[in-house]
This record gives sequence, structure tokens and C-alpha cells, in this order.
Amino acid sequence: MLRILVCLFLLLAGGTLLAQPQNTRTAEIRELFNAEQYAGALTLINRHWRQLRQDDEARFLRALCHYQLNDLDAARTELHALVDAERNPYAEAWLYLGRVYHEQHQFAEAANYYKLYLQTIRQDHPHRRMVYDMIRRCANGLERRFQSALGVVENLG
Repeated sequence: MLRILVCLFLLLAGGTLLAQPQNTRTAEIRELFNAEQYAGALTLINRHWRQLRQDDEARFLRALCHYQLNDLDAARTELHALVDAERNPYAEAWLYLGRVYHEQHQFAEAANYYKLYLQTIRQDHPHRRMVYDMIRRCANGLERRFQSALGVVENLG
């Protein structure tokens, strides 16, 4: 009986010991990300991806690392995976999806994701004014896309 209790205790303690490194890894990744060491954070996430792929924060940080390293296609894929999941705790995923599409000159898509982000944040959120400006920039980008050139540049020499 004592052996069974000891084995049960070790199994339960082992489960908490296994969960602990994942939390410390996420904290280490967050620390690297906050220090703007995006390549290091991404390397650490990728190294431990099997354990972290169910962790929404690690998935979000992975997408942001791709965004900050200008790997926009990978960032878009990661962010879509977060947004398409049933549970989406990070409203900023909509914002960064808008930014990815904006930087890829897909202004209509960007504006849609900015609007989705606006629907998820409070009326007094500090990002609200910035997002309105981004939507206006998308509208300007759509307008300018269809305007003809105002002048021709030609090398005379």
C-alpha cells in the first residue's frame, strides 16, 4: 500500500515538475521578446515547439517574432491559426493580422482585420485612435492604387 501511495505521489509530483519548465520557458521567451531579441526568442520557441504548441501565449509570441523579423508570410500563417481557433484570448492577433496585410499592400483585408480588432476592444482603449488612423491609411492606399501617375521621370543625361 505504501508503494502505491509513493508511486502515486511521484506521478503527481512528476506532472507538476514537467509543467514547471514550460512556464519558465514561456517566461524566458517573454523576457527575450521584451528585450527585442526576436531571433533568440524565435529560436527558443522553435527548439521547444513540441511542448509549447498548445500554449497560446507561446504561439502568439512566435507569430509576433515572425512579424518583427519581417517574415510576414509565417506571421500571417501563425496569426490565422490563433484567430481560427475556438478560443482566442489575444485580441491583438486581429491587430497584427491587419498590420501584416497592410504591409503586404492588401489594404481591404487589412481594414477588415483592423475593424475586427476594434470590435474586441473597449471604447476607451488607448489603441483605438491609432487603429482608426490605420483604417484611413488603408482607404488612402486603395484610392492611390487606382490613380494614374502625376508625372514621368526620365533620365536626360
